Amino acid sequence: MPLTNIYIILICVHMFIENAVELLGLVSDRTRLEILLLLKRRDFYVCELVYVLGKSQSLISHNLRLLRALGVVTFTKEGKWFRYSLKKDKRFRFLSCLLEDITLPDEMEKRIDKLKGKDRVGLCKLIKETMEEHNVQGD
Repeated sequence: MPLTNIYIILICVHMFIENAVELLGLVSDRTRLEILLLLKRRDFYVCELVYVLGKSQSLISHNLRLLRALGVVTFTKEGKWFRYSLKKDKRFRFLSCLLEDITLPDEMEKRIDKLKGKDRVGLCKLIKETMEEHNVQGD
C-alpha cells in the first residue's frame, strides 16, 4: 500500500475520533440528549420540543444550533416554523447505538402522546400561547 494511502487512512481515523469526541460532548448535556432522543423518533417543530421538554424556546434553540453546527441535525423552514430532524449520516451510527436503550421520563412520553394526530402548525400556536401563560423557564 502506498504511503499516501496510509496517511489518508490515518487522517480518516483521526477525523472519526475527533467527531466521536465532539458528539460525546454534545450528549453529555441533558437537554441535548433529550432533543436527540426525540428526534430519533421523528421530526419535531421547535415549539413541540419546548412543550415536550418543558424548557424555554431560547434554551431549545441554543442547543439545536449546537447540534446543527456539528451536522447532527438538520431543519426545514415551513413559513415561520422550523422543523428539525436527525441527520441520516453513517458518521453518526454510533450515536444511534448510544441512544438505543435510553428512555424518556414518563411525563415526556405523556406529552408526546398528546401531540399525536394534531395539526402541527396550529398546535405550535397553541403551545406557544400555553407556554407564555405558564411563563416557562429553563435557561
